[in-house]
Amino acid sequence: MRDYNLMRNMLVFIGCSDGDLNLVDFQRFGDVSAVRGELSRLRQEGLIESSMEFEPSYNNGTVKGLTEEGAAFLRDIEDDRVWALMAKTLEDAGLDLSYPLLKKVCETIVERYVMSKIPEI
Repeated sequence: MRDYNLMRNMLVFIGCSDGDLNLVDFQRFGDVSAVRGELSRLRQEGLIESSMEFEPSYNNGTVKGLTEEGAAFLRDIEDDRVWALMAKTLEDAGLDLSYPLLKKVCETIVERYVMSKIPEI
């Protein structure tokens, strides 16, 4: 199953960087296999601009930054309160979601959270 906290942490890291990140720059996230898998997935889902490839072997590519879609998604999940709600929901569901559905879930959670703050008149 996808490690959603790893996904978020990597998106934040990439979003704060000046680009041209090498695999070594991602060592801070621990398990190299998990990092490689998440980098591949983020690239396939169109959230990062990257020339990294891991099959059949690592090609020494770099991560240039977030795509427009990746930056928009990061804005949705970077608030810690929103992320806590989303992480709890994803943990409870126990599913490995791809980005399009993950975005829908996030948007629904944010919408419900904001709507719950509107006072009754």
